[in-house]
Amino acid sequence: MPGKMGRKILLLLSPLLLMGWGGIARAGDFPTKSIELIVPFAPGGPSDTMGRAISPKLGEVLGQPIVAVNKPGASGALALTLLTKTKPDGYTILIASASHLIVVPNFEKVAYNTLADFTFLGKLCNQTVTMLVVKADAPWKNAEEFFDYAKKNPKKIKYGTPGQFHGGHIFMEALGREKGVEWVHIPFKGDGPCVTALLGGHIDAAVIYSAHVSHVRAGKLRGLVLLRTQRSRFFPDTPCLPEVGSKLEGRGLTESMNGLIGPKGLPADIVKKYEGAVEQATKGQEFLRACQALDFEAHFLPGEEYRRETESGYKYVADLGVRLGFR
Repeated sequence: MPGKMGRKILLLLSPLLLMGWGGIARAGDFPTKSIELIVPFAPGGPSDTMGRAISPKLGEVLGQPIVAVNKPGASGALALTLLTKTKPDGYTILIASASHLIVVPNFEKVAYNTLADFTFLGKLCNQTVTMLVVKADAPWKNAEEFFDYAKKNPKKIKYGTPGQFHGGHIFMEALGREKGVEWVHIPFKGDGPCVTALLGGHIDAAVIYSAHVSHVRAGKLRGLVLLRTQRSRFFPDTPCLPEVGSKLEGRGLTESMNGLIGPKGLPADIVKKYEGAVEQATKGQEFLRACQALDFEAHFLPGEEYRRETESGYKYVADLGVRLGFR
């Protein structure tokens, strides 16, 4: 009887065991078809550029093509919401930035939880040249003169950012609080219109990002301070926050990052395969050229380290939001 019973149990379990072994084999063979890379913004922006630059080498290492698909909307939140609804099989991933992982969820209602709804696959790079700028012919030659004027002339300074509750907006309000300054925020629909307004003399200062630092190099704008805790090799003569007496950090706000994420529940062996492929892809010449063109720094981190860095930025921004009364 025990022998017959054992055989019956084995017969009942056999299909389940085969299914499990088959699943493991399929994961081991991943990928067997093309992979969709969601870009949360319109074509032409930094995320789009970096996504398309990483795709060829990433696809080469994985052995299948990576197809970039733009799905813009709601400051990137639309694409992340879509990602949460995809099958966790590794065939749909997304190039993420701090704006929709950290800033937007802290100040707007979104249909995802940054730290619970995604699998972090690997960090790609840092955006390092976010800076506070004025026109080249502005009367303020440095950050100290600018802050001093703003403090003595409440609400006279109008500064622009790419939008309400954008990382630059949150940071400037925190900086104003720290410096005892009252200034007026002018939100724009993107950093392009913001820079145009500054060049046209419609605002006094602006927070600009890598895509527009060419105006600083061309002598049209003057960089007052890099909104980060260290100088950048791209602008070695521009001071950073500690050098102008600020204790703030750019974490999650102005020290942005790009990385690859997938939906939650991705099998560990697929995540490991991605991590190895992403590390190799960040050393590819096309990706490094794109970083150089955008003044980004290639900086690979494995998935869990990327998640921890995101969590740190998320909590820092959340705390700032509470202190500023934005949450």
